[in-house]
Amino acid sequence: MKRIIVTVCAASLLAVAANGASAAQKTWVGMMTVTKDTSASGCGDEPGNKHKFYYRPHIDANDPPSALVVDFGDTTAYLENRDPAAQFAGNGQLTAAAILHRQVQYLPKAKGSYAITKEPMVVDANTQTIRITSGKVTFKVDLDGDTVAESCVFQFRGIMTPDPGNGM
Repeated sequence: MKRIIVTVCAASLLAVAANGASAAQKTWVGMMTVTKDTSASGCGDEPGNKHKFYYRPHIDANDPPSALVVDFGDTTAYLENRDPAAQFAGNGQLTAAAILHRQVQYLPKAKGSYAITKEPMVVDANTQTIRITSGKVTFKVDLDGDTVAESCVFQFRGIMTPDPGNGM
């Protein structure tokens, strides 16, 4: 039951974020491993833990901004690139949002930054494998509803292949 709720929430976040995504826009899916979490709140989870994640890069002119959706189990995080034409490669700015499943609560968007090294750095519709060799995400969000924004800083790596359903 939990997996169904998480998948539906992740799908909902990606669908809401699409804002008119082209029908041909591709999604890659894989597993990420948390390599370091320096957040006081542990928002990226324990180092060594693995999580399913989705990557939807901006490839065509009509595609919405690139997005990463991470299923942390009790929380689904949605990270959108603030540069509408960038693909989460190198350094940049992001907007983060999340759904807390236990509280059935949507966390509002927060601004943050990323530093991601991936192979290939530029993804096209024919890319078969994407390897994130080093990823770091930083943002502030109110995780427990007390209006105090906690800093979320976590590092990760992962590998993805095209989603056979081309989406969630």
